[in-house]
Amino acid sequence: MESPIQATLDHLAPIQLYGYYGGGYNQIHNHRLQLVTGPTLDQVIEQVMLKTGLLQIGSLTALQPTVHDSPDPCFEQLTQFLHALSEQRVYRFSFWNSEHFYMFGQPTIDSSGTVPLQPSSEHDPSKPSPKTATWAGVVLRSRFTYNP
Repeated sequence: MESPIQATLDHLAPIQLYGYYGGGYNQIHNHRLQLVTGPTLDQVIEQVMLKTGLLQIGSLTALQPTVHDSPDPCFEQLTQFLHALSEQRVYRFSFWNSEHFYMFGQPTIDSSGTVPLQPSSEHDPSKPSPKTATWAGVVLRSRFTYNP
């Protein structure tokens, strides 16, 4: 059930802010007030970030970076590393003119006590491994990503 306060907020016109980035990246961003409640401050902050699109939480589906229309050589190593992780998660934070991707999971430790970059044939990333290390991952940052 929608609260009367949220219904009122939904009827308000968006707040328009002009963003000038130089080089012709002039943008008008529409912002709206949001109402979020929850039992703890942490949960309220997470929910408002999700509701506004500042934060997206998901899982890794595919990466397709290219450099000058050819695959980046580092891409294969990154893909091998990410596919060797179980319990994969992706957090995407979108800010005014940049975004940050945090891609992480639990690396499986083989019998020698090391983390293999290539998953073994019996490794199933959808199932947690009985031998896992702490969380490991990478951060990708980009600039001039339009954030509505």
